[in-house]
Amino acid sequence: MEALRNLCEGRISKRKYCVRTIIAAIVFALFSILFYEISFLTTITYFLLIAYLVPNTIKRLHDIGYDWKLALLMVFPGLCLFLVVYLMLKRGNPEENLYGPVPAM
Repeated sequence: MEALRNLCEGRISKRKYCVRTIIAAIVFALFSILFYEISFLTTITYFLLIAYLVPNTIKRLHDIGYDWKLALLMVFPGLCLFLVVYLMLKRGNPEENLYGPVPAM
């Protein structure tokens, strides 16, 4: 449990979040195309994508001053997309906040 907590601590910049999210989406799209006939592998790939994005999303939420609980929206595909786009557009807090110092670019 401590390892998961360490994985989700701190803040992440908007730029780093965007790059990581776009790369993860491209990888997911490629796997979906390659394994479109095997829905089981596509489902596993989707859950791996979410498992990768959740810690980054929590860090990004910390950057704008929100708690981790909003990351629970990642479970629902429609809300997940809305949350990811919002986090890609929202500017982070320009000074240190409860979750740590301003992230480096």
